[in-house]
Amino acid sequence: MNTHTNRRKFIRSASLGAAGVLATTPTAFASTVNSKSKFAEYFVPQWERCKECTLSYAEAMPEETYHFKPTEEVRSFADQMLHIAQTNVFFSSSFLGGTDAPDRDYTPDGKSKDEVIELMTEAFDYCTSVLSSLTDEQLHEDAETFAGTFPKNEVILMMRDHVTHHRGQSVVYLRLNGITPPDPSWVGW
Repeated sequence: MNTHTNRRKFIRSASLGAAGVLATTPTAFASTVNSKSKFAEYFVPQWERCKECTLSYAEAMPEETYHFKPTEEVRSFADQMLHIAQTNVFFSSSFLGGTDAPDRDYTPDGKSKDEVIELMTEAFDYCTSVLSSLTDEQLHEDAETFAGTFPKNEVILMMRDHVTHHRGQSVVYLRLNGITPPDPSWVGW
């Protein structure tokens, strides 16, 4: 039996099943956050799961290896986590119109694991408040970014992709320290 074909059939049937669930129960994934747009009603719960998963990776690394670097040329684990936090705040305040952004030092120097996690939590929560405040009309407005002009709803997806990218990189840091990364299936992936 062809394993590749079976895998493809499984993925297709799982995708169709998920699409069916979403099509029949759109409010099942609605946020408890008071959102001003349909997009936010759908996306904020995803963002909260992204936060939960990312923080579980941040929690998994022990304090004594929080500043570990696989090679000298790359960020430390703490710096990866703080880069996620800083970029979340930057995207939300610079491209999505968020105000009152946390004004924090996101350099890893001398920061403990708890301090890093506190900054990450604050940044994710700030993004949630910005995302929840956007109206459907605002989400279709263009934002001038360093990579070009995009509708704000696409900027939000880029922001999530950025988190996923760096969380994925952190798997290597954990594995090189003998740590099995948390299983994200418990947060609904």
